[in-house]
Amino acid sequence: MRGVRAYVVPVPLLAIAGVGISAFLLANHYQVVSAAFCSIASWSDCDRVNASAWSEIAGVPVAALGLIGFSVIAALALELRLREVPRFRPWHLFAVALGGAAFGTYLTLVEVMVLGLFCLLCLASFLLGIAILAFAVLAILAERRELVRKAALGSSTQDPP
Repeated sequence: MRGVRAYVVPVPLLAIAGVGISAFLLANHYQVVSAAFCSIASWSDCDRVNASAWSEIAGVPVAALGLIGFSVIAALALELRLREVPRFRPWHLFAVALGGAAFGTYLTLVEVMVLGLFCLLCLASFLLGIAILAFAVLAILAERRELVRKAALGSSTQDPP
């Protein structure tokens, strides 16, 4: 059986990939870079998705929210992985990842149902979020197993009354 740290190992790498994609999409939002390579079919256009009215919430680019979210996930995962006694628990990582996955689901539905387009980079970011969420769930389950095992060992070493 694997421990919590084993399931957290890939999360910073996935989150850093998400930071990179989000940073590129943020630059694309402000038309600093082009995502023309993303336009592989009539249904795929990152430039149009990222320039749509749906690419901002209250004036904040969605890509900036992704950048912040993936950065927080990377920090939480590194904390869980590297500290002997982490200040955070796997459920903290799960909560942030769940929020990101829920938001990613919403944005993907907007792409399909409202815009009728896909942004392949947005889709890649969404899939990274789902993978991070899966690892967070596995880390929570591993923590539960560890707690149950410790409780069982603790109760078996006590003398009966």
